[in-house]
Amino acid sequence: MLDILDSIIATAAVILGLSLIVQAIQQVIKQVFDLKSSYMRAALLAMLNSSGTAKSFATNFIPANMLGNKADQFAKDVVEQIEERMTTFGFTNLHLVETFDEKKLKDVVLSLPVAKDITVKQKIDQAMKDIDRWFDVSKKAFQENYERRMKPWAFGIGTILVVALNANLFDIYQEFSHNKTLRDAGVAMAQRLITVSNDSLGNREANETLKQNTSDSVTAARIKENIQYIQEILDEESFQLMGWNDARLQRVRDKSPVENFFHFFVGWLATILLVSLGAPFWFDFLKAVAGIKDRVKRPNKREPDEGQEGSEKKE
Repeated sequence: MLDILDSIIATAAVILGLSLIVQAIQQVIKQVFDLKSSYMRAALLAMLNSSGTAKSFATNFIPANMLGNKADQFAKDVVEQIEERMTTFGFTNLHLVETFDEKKLKDVVLSLPVAKDITVKQKIDQAMKDIDRWFDVSKKAFQENYERRMKPWAFGIGTILVVALNANLFDIYQEFSHNKTLRDAGVAMAQRLITVSNDSLGNREANETLKQNTSDSVTAARIKENIQYIQEILDEESFQLMGWNDARLQRVRDKSPVENFFHFFVGWLATILLVSLGAPFWFDFLKAVAGIKDRVKRPNKREPDEGQEGSEKKE
């Protein structure tokens, strides 16, 4: 029983390590292409557009990016000036607007140069009403849209990573289940990766950036260090679990195309799907399985004590 649990923990540790690498690469891509800010820009354009389409965006009938592309010049000017105003607060990421409340955003808009133009006073008044009515809903829609858009990125990155490393779920579990030394190393790797994942979860990204005022260059450097550290752990502990070495290539030559399809394609697909569940899922999964393992081990530890106490009583 303990061997099975250890094999599951070790396999999950490898999946967690791969998930953390995918997550870190996603963060690099988000930094380079400014994806989150672009989604927030579309949400703000849809909300502030004076054509009255914010309600359609809020109910998710029309994608925010489509509404953003059709936004009028007033909405574009306001969003551009909000983005410029963010730099005066010490930030360069427009998506940090999601940490604002209605009052904060209204104060920012009223302080913009465009708000001082008398000719657009009616549009400014309408913008204040739109913020009151739709800002909370727009933020929720932005977050859902952003998470939905990032899932294909995670799946694509995971696919490339799994195939490049030949991270076949069948091979990984089989190696752990048949090799105790490797299994123990995998369990030790799980303990190290849990610590890494606890510091790397992406669900607090905006708040942490806001609190620490971390520059993009510092953030990128930390991401790079994180990827390198995780890769070192996998390289140290996984031995021949993954990779395209001669022995693995020979297995491909020895099997028929049909056997290779089921072994590699299905094994890769299983790994990709598990990796796409994300690091937070595997972090919680490892903690849960570790708790089950502790409960299984506990009776085994008590039995000698109870037997010893019984013999002492007899004496």
